[in-house]
Amino acid sequence: MNIMKQTQKKRVVTKIALIILVIEFLVMILLSYFPYELSLFAEASLDVILLTSFSTPLIYFFVIQGFIASRDEAIAEMSELAHTDHLTKLANRRMLVSHLDSFLAHSARHQICGALIQIDLDGFKAVNDTYGHDIGDLVLIDVGKRMKQATRAEDFISRIGGDEFIILIPQVEGATPMTDKKIMLIADKILVRLKEPMLIKDNSIHISASIGIRMLRGTQANIDSLMKDVDSAMYRAKQAGKGQAVIY
Repeated sequence: MNIMKQTQKKRVVTKIALIILVIEFLVMILLSYFPYELSLFAEASLDVILLTSFSTPLIYFFVIQGFIASRDEAIAEMSELAHTDHLTKLANRRMLVSHLDSFLAHSARHQICGALIQIDLDGFKAVNDTYGHDIGDLVLIDVGKRMKQATRAEDFISRIGGDEFIILIPQVEGATPMTDKKIMLIADKILVRLKEPMLIKDNSIHISASIGIRMLRGTQANIDSLMKDVDSAMYRAKQAGKGQAVIY
């Protein structure tokens, strides 16, 4: 790492030196054709002004702009790493909590109904034990893709750890019985999609999922309580026989 930094520093210094050298050479040629006799001070002042005027934009364009682009890219990458699950490229728990906090505030102001859907894969440990963790990772990636296919573009999908995923449904239209029914339809669609066999490296893998649902009724709520509620509903789904969805 230190060697790379030293190499980069040398390249930067070399670029700046070359730019100044070339510009100074051109300025000296230009001054040699200057039609008026100048004092030493006047000539030096004009040299400095021309050198600064021409070299500054070139140094910015060829040197500084590259640093700015690299810095912005590094900041964006760090932000993505901080808020993204490295395996599935879905949002992580931190990003989910941030989105949920914003949604709850918006929901309380405008009385918008939504839902949290927690998905826990049934028998995922057996997949890891039978096929290995590399195959297990590919299963998780496939699960993330299938959830995207089974939900709407505006729904927020996250992996909160292991084989657990949470989807934030940000808006559900209709009266209370209808909203529950609509969310159950989304959950059923996810269950059906996840039950379809996965062909991974010539292995036909079958999994199912247990789903817990916590409706969000447009009132300000504590995030920790909501996460516990949806987790509780998911465990009720497992106790009821797995492969199904339960509303808290």
